[in-house]
Amino acid sequence: MLRAVRLFCRQTSPNLIRRLRHTDNSSVDNRSPSPSLGRDSTISTVYNFPALSKSPSGLPSVKYAVADANRYETNVTTLDNGLRIASEKFFGDFCTVGVIISGGPRFEGKYTSGVSHFLEKLAFMSTQKYENREQIIDSLHEVNAICDCQTSRDIIIYALSCRTSGLERVIELLSETIFRPKLLPEEIEGAQAAIFNEIDDLKNRRYDPTPLITDMIHAAGYKNKTLGLPKYTPVDNIARIDASLIKSYMKDFYQPERMVLAGVGVDHQQLVDLGKKYFSVPKNEKKTIDEQTSNDNKAVWTGGVLMEEIDRSHLSFGADPLPEIAHIGLGFEAPSHKEEHEFVSACVLSQLLGGGGSFSAGGPGKGLYSRFYTNVLNRYNYN
Repeated sequence: MLRAVRLFCRQTSPNLIRRLRHTDNSSVDNRSPSPSLGRDSTISTVYNFPALSKSPSGLPSVKYAVADANRYETNVTTLDNGLRIASEKFFGDFCTVGVIISGGPRFEGKYTSGVSHFLEKLAFMSTQKYENREQIIDSLHEVNAICDCQTSRDIIIYALSCRTSGLERVIELLSETIFRPKLLPEEIEGAQAAIFNEIDDLKNRRYDPTPLITDMIHAAGYKNKTLGLPKYTPVDNIARIDASLIKSYMKDFYQPERMVLAGVGVDHQQLVDLGKKYFSVPKNEKKTIDEQTSNDNKAVWTGGVLMEEIDRSHLSFGADPLPEIAHIGLGFEAPSHKEEHEFVSACVLSQLLGGGGSFSAGGPGKGLYSRFYTNVLNRYNYN
């Protein structure tokens, strides 16, 4: 290697070498300094990001994409019983359909917290037509389908993806699991065990406590009401939730007027016809949700602080225990998705600030050069 460098120097003109050295020194001098940990300096000394109010120089003019409204037009039909049916066209031989229900932990004010968590675990179990989960899985395999159920704070989603030719079968299955579940004792016991193990894993075996911190942020910000009710079942409530309580919750909230049947890659009229056939449950005229409960569902941000001390010293990848580490979450009230302009602005701000770690989802290094990472994490040894 040294011989090659000497040969290069002999065969290269002195002027070229001087220019290369000058260029190299200039690049070093222009590099932004990186202050040591704990040093009190302005953020601009870490990385010189361009001002957001000015367009970067030297870039080609931007050519904006033209919106194609017809390509992504959403067709919506409302049935007499209040069920809304929405669809969008998409290319391919597969489709995805699902039912979105206005429910979730936000509406558990008069119930034992954790009912929605149980519903997530009990999805696609035995129904009036299907004796057990194995029969459901076999039926799904025949149309190359997969199923899923997820619960967020204010919605419950049952979804399936399948070949387009199997659309009617999965719509029927959605109707069965939503309106006619058996909720057998052994299924309730299985859900209890699964939830207990999940909570134990989050608190005692999982290195990343982010799900717990997210729950705590909502609990503090909304004073344990509406959006502040826990997403994960409190351990003390696991044994208290039974089939009768779950059925009572479903009677209140699993009503057509609180549902949307949505599909992507399906014919809208076909979806409407199947919705009428399998979701023709009459509208619940005798409301079981009283007016006071509805008023209590208005989310009010109050802010607050919530702390919990957990011994996580046993979560170590080596012989030495983990040091005392504080996991901190900071939350702010953000616009609702119904406030379109403000919500989109908040999403852009989130992407701009960025985040992530060395091995975030999407590939090693994703997020390492975001504003949060370069200006906060790299300076103060946060993780």
